[in-house]
Amino acid sequence: MRWRFVPQVFIYAVGRDHLLALALPWFGALVLAVYVLRTLRERGYDPYTAILLGTALLSSAPIFVSTGWLSFNDAWVALGAMALAFSRGRAVVIISCAICPFIDERFIFAIPGALLIRYYPFTEVRWAGIALRMMAAIAPFLICRAIGLALGRGGPSEFLLSTVKSSTSYLWVAPLALWMAFRFAYIPAIQRAQSEFSPHRAAVIVLICASLAPVVVGFTLASDTMRTASILFPLCLWGMLGPTLIERKWALWLALGNLVVPAAHVTATKIVPINSALIELWRLLRS
Repeated sequence: MRWRFVPQVFIYAVGRDHLLALALPWFGALVLAVYVLRTLRERGYDPYTAILLGTALLSSAPIFVSTGWLSFNDAWVALGAMALAFSRGRAVVIISCAICPFIDERFIFAIPGALLIRYYPFTEVRWAGIALRMMAAIAPFLICRAIGLALGRGGPSEFLLSTVKSSTSYLWVAPLALWMAFRFAYIPAIQRAQSEFSPHRAAVIVLICASLAPVVVGFTLASDTMRTASILFPLCLWGMLGPTLIERKWALWLALGNLVVPAAHVTATKIVPINSALIELWRLLRS
């Protein structure tokens, strides 16, 4: 936890307001929602369809955690991964790579998939160039950790080793965590991968493997497996930004699916239900 210092430093710098510390994850969720909707609109979706697709995508792990757990900033990490995958500005990418690893190390696991989405289908950039860009994206984290190691502030190797050993007790629940992270928002990514498999077979295979492999590795390093699966956020949006836009009626079904079908937080072997929109609406009407 000592390396996740960016939110704490920010709160300290602006006055150590504990209410701001609790509000910061919610603000991240709001900024992430605006970014998703703006991206969908820029890629040609009308406002109504963009809202439906945004609802499907944002009914997911980064929002669940940021609004349901105290002071967890997963939405900011997802926003950084989105910037790496889709932002046109180089400065935004540099800032994301410099800051987001120190909000949560999961950003490092998101880099391969996000960066490959940025250059998909890899026709204009050589593999060597992509590899160099990937190393540059990871460099701020590696340099900072190397300095910490030299100063005797190395990583929790014993903790990670114990987590890897104990992961066998909860990995059987990991597929459920993978599903609960995005649920029906996976469907556009699956459909786009299928439709582009013939013309871009190698590119699709590399992209899917680069996105899923860090998730599988992350499952063995952290027991909050649903949070680890949240690094697939850029891949889910990639599925919505294909050459063929998703029709409004299918966007409606995706949104309804993620709103009506109950979800759950999955951590180790603990499964904590998340009420569907119908239940929350019923509770609101009763109150």
